[in-house]
Amino acid sequence: MYRGSVKNNGCSGCAGGCGCSGCIISLFNIGGIIKYNKQIKEEERILSKENVDIDNLDGLQFERFIEILYKDLGVKANITPSTADYGADLILDINGKKIAVQVKKRKSQNIGVDAVQEVYASMKYYQVDHAAVITNRYFTKNAKNLAEVNEVKLVDREDLLKIIEKRNNKKETNNKVYLNKKNKYEASQFNFFIKKNVDKALVKLEPYKNKLIKKIKFLKDRIVAELELYKKKIVQASILLKEKTVSKFNCIKYKIDIRYKKYKNKINEIIEKFKTNK
Repeated sequence: MYRGSVKNNGCSGCAGGCGCSGCIISLFNIGGIIKYNKQIKEEERILSKENVDIDNLDGLQFERFIEILYKDLGVKANITPSTADYGADLILDINGKKIAVQVKKRKSQNIGVDAVQEVYASMKYYQVDHAAVITNRYFTKNAKNLAEVNEVKLVDREDLLKIIEKRNNKKETNNKVYLNKKNKYEASQFNFFIKKNVDKALVKLEPYKNKLIKKIKFLKDRIVAELELYKKKIVQASILLKEKTVSKFNCIKYKIDIRYKKYKNKINEIIEKFKTNK
C-alpha cells in the first residue's frame, strides 16, 4: 500500500505546469503513484484468481492474498503498516467483531509460540475482540497449547484451503448469478432495440401506407379487368369454334347426302336393267 503523499515542490503559486525543477519532480511523483496503483491492481487481479499457488508467494504477497481472500468472502479486511505492526499484519471485521491476525508464510518450517505471543500482545493496541494466526504450514504442539489457553484462533494449511475453497465456490456462484443477470439484461436490451427500430420503421413507412394501398387496389382492379377481358375472349372463341364446327359438319353432311343420292340412283338403274334383261 502506498503511504506517501504528493507534495507540490514547484515555485510559489505553481500549478505544476511551468517547467521548473520542482514541477518536474512533482510530475515524476504523480507518475510514480499512477504506476504503483497499476501494479497494485495487477497484483490484486493475480491474487484474486482461484488457482493461486500460496506456497510460491513471498511474505508480503501472502499477506495481500489473505486480505483479498477475506474481502472476497464479504469480510472487512485491512493490512496494518508494513513497519511497526505491533504483532498484527491484518485487522478483520466480521459482523462488528474485530480480529487481529498475524500472517505467517513458511516454506517448510512449522509455526511456533512466537506468532501466538505477538498477535495476542497486539490485541490491546488495536483494540480488537479476538486474535488469530494464519499460515500456509502447520503449528507446533506448544503453539497450539498456548493458543488454546489464550483463545487465539489458529488457521493452518488445511483450514486455509477450506476457506479458499469456500471463496472459490462463492465466486463461482456469483459469476453464475452475474452471467444470468447479464444475459437477461442483454436480452431485454436486444428486445428494446428491436422494438425501437421496428417502431421507427413503421413511423417512416406510415406516409407510404396510403400510396401502397392505392397501388395494390389499382393492380387488383387491373388484374380483375384483364381476367374479365380474357374470359370474354375465351367465350367468343368457344362460340366461334362451335359455329365453325357446326358449319363444317353441315357441309360434310350435305356432300354425303348428294353422293348417297347419286349412288342410290345408279344402284336403282342397275337393278332395273337387271330385271329387264332377265
